[in-house]
Parts: sequence; structure tokens; C-alpha cells
Amino acid sequence: MEPYEEPPLHDHRDDPRVLRERAKPPPRERKPVCTLHHPRILCLHGGGTNALIFKAQMARLTKKLSPHFRLVFANAPFESPPISPLLAKVYNEQEFGSYRRWLRFKEEHPDVDAADAVRQIDASLKEAIDKDNAEGADGELVGVLGFSQGGKLAASLLYRQQIWEEKGLELPLGLKFNFAVTMAGREPVIALGPKEIYAPNVLPDAGEISSHGGVAVSVVQKLKLPTLHVHGLLDEGLPLHQGLLDNWCEKSSASVMSWYGDHRVPLKSQDIETLAWEIKEVARRGGVKVPKHNDGEYVCGLRLVPVSEFKGKQGFADQWVGDGEDNENIKDTGDGNNTRDAGAGA
Repeated sequence: MEPYEEPPLHDHRDDPRVLRERAKPPPRERKPVCTLHHPRILCLHGGGTNALIFKAQMARLTKKLSPHFRLVFANAPFESPPISPLLAKVYNEQEFGSYRRWLRFKEEHPDVDAADAVRQIDASLKEAIDKDNAEGADGELVGVLGFSQGGKLAASLLYRQQIWEEKGLELPLGLKFNFAVTMAGREPVIALGPKEIYAPNVLPDAGEISSHGGVAVSVVQKLKLPTLHVHGLLDEGLPLHQGLLDNWCEKSSASVMSWYGDHRVPLKSQDIETLAWEIKEVARRGGVKVPKHNDGEYVCGLRLVPVSEFKGKQGFADQWVGDGEDNENIKDTGDGNNTRDAGAGA
């Protein structure tokens, strides 16, 4: 038997593939998009979280929208326990600050006078805008976006704007939005001001607990300004989210995006792609100048479902997203939790 000999080593330095790879120029470092002069969207976090947490959860959507919009994150005025133990573990208070809420959604939350609650909410919004102005931002404030309790508040701000303008009243802080995006926002809309102004509509005030329904409401005038409703098909609060769409918004001005997920912010690339597309659409309906899309009524092969098709249906999730896996970094999950918590705000 002949002795075994090691094969000669191949000199990879002369390999054409290696030479081609070495000849490639180094990847260009992408500079962050400057958004200081972009139209701005005011973003409202859910109950039991805060602005810094919401900003972290919204990082992917913020980046996707950065060519067109600047997102401004407001901090709620009232302190709150974290919405879940998981939230407190992932977004610890030492790093992210105290947990906040816009409205009462539990009996143990201290009573607050409705007028004082509205004043503090408006002051928090003004503080966020003033801080952004101080950083050099000067784009027009065109939209308001909120998640869970923040979504309820976003719809309430737009409703206040509509009712007060119809009655010739001056809007607090001069805040005027072209559109609203409500992500997992629950009915009912709340009165951000004296209830008499909203008559003949009957709304709960800002001091009441209304996140679980069961309060006296009467809707005579529906919201006509453009709204986008983002619904997680696995969210336990979905009936109340759909109630905000069906009972409080005119179908002619509302659109809906449903996605295969529970009570949290969408994270997967295809969901972010679709959500960014829909936000640009609702902004255009509100008169904001956004470059038109070239992909018609399809986004990444996902069919956009109009309100008329969505109503009463819960079995078409496969039209929207893939397998529903949530394999993303845990710090991106939830509205402050990683569960189907039904109390993440109103």
C-alpha cells in the first residue's frame, strides 16, 4: 500500500473569485436621513409605557418613513405602573424612565378632574412639540399616531378638532391635524373639553375609565377627517378596536390595515412595508404632499383590504402576512409588553 500523501494546498490568492471580491469597493456608509424639515407626526404611546419605549418599538417604522416624515414622541402626564412584568424587565425604569399613562384604565388609578386631565394632556403634547422645535425641527405638524391608549387619544384629538371647528371654537394650542393613525385603539372616543361642546353627542370625559366599554355614549356625528386603523387579528381587544372604526368613523374617510399579530406594534418587514404605505396613503387623503406610489393597489404582493371587506371578517389574515411568526428582538415587541394584555391603555 502506497503511503498517503496530503494533497497540495490551493493558493486562494490567485483564485478569480477571491480577486473579484477583493476588487469590490467597500460598502458605502449610509448617512441618516435629515428629517428636520419634514412634515411631522405626533406619536402617542400606550398606557403603562412611555415615549422612549415607544420610540424604541417604532424604530423600524420610523426609519421606513424617514424619507417623508419626522416622528415626534410625546410623554403622557400621569405616572403608572408598568403594563406588565415583562415590560419592566425589558425596558427597565433606570434606562428608559418612569412608566406613564394618558388616561385612567384601572380602578386603582387616582381620580382626576376631567378638565385638569385635559390640561395636562395638552401640556404634554406641547412639551414634546416645543422640545422638537428646539432641536431645529420646523416641519408642519400634519398627523397624530397612537398605539392602544395612545390610539384612542389620537382619534379623540381628531374628533375634538372636527367638532370644535364646526362650532367655530379655537383649538387648544392651535393643534390641527390632517389625519390620524390609531393602532389597536379602542372605542369610545373621549371628550377633550366640556361635554356640552360635543352635544348632541354623548361621550365619556377624560377622567372616566372607558377602556373596557360599558359607558354611556351616543354618536350623532361621526369622524369625517381621514383615519387609518391598524388591527392585530389575534388581539383580544379587536372587537373594541373595530368598534372605534365602525361606530365612530365615516367609512368614506377611514381605511384599515389588519395584520396577523396580537396587542403590540408590528415588527416584521412585510408588515412595516405595508403600514408605511398605508400611512402615506392616509396622509395624501388628508392633503399632505407625499410622492405617489407606483405599485398600484398591491404592496409586496399583499392585497390592501378596504373597510367594506374588513367589517365582520376575521379569517383573511393569510392575504396579508406570512406565517405570523414573531422572531424579532424582544425589545421591539409589544405596546409595552409581549402578551395579549387587554389593558395596555384604553
